Amino acid sequence: SVATMALTTVNDPSSYGVAKLKGRTILGFEEKPSSGEEPSRLINAGTYILEPEVFDYLETGSLEDVFETLSDVRKLSGYIYGGDWKDFSK
Repeated sequence: SVATMALTTVNDPSSYGVAKLKGRTILGFEEKPSSGEEPSRLINAGTYILEPEVFDYLETGSLEDVFETLSDVRKLSGYIYGGDWKDFSK
């Protein structure tokens, strides 16, 4: 894994990108899934651990693009964070 993303559980994930996991490996994200069709209730908590190798994937894209690429090549891990979390975008 080149990066680890903290994931947190929300009651209604329909407003977020929801993580698809296999074990600790993040396989991708489903953006704003319909209620009842979510692959999980785990979303990006906004905290990351990045190895220096992650910069090899940073060409001209955003951090979100890098996470998508890393999940495609199975180099993005998820850590389920159980502490307090606040969505500051709302």
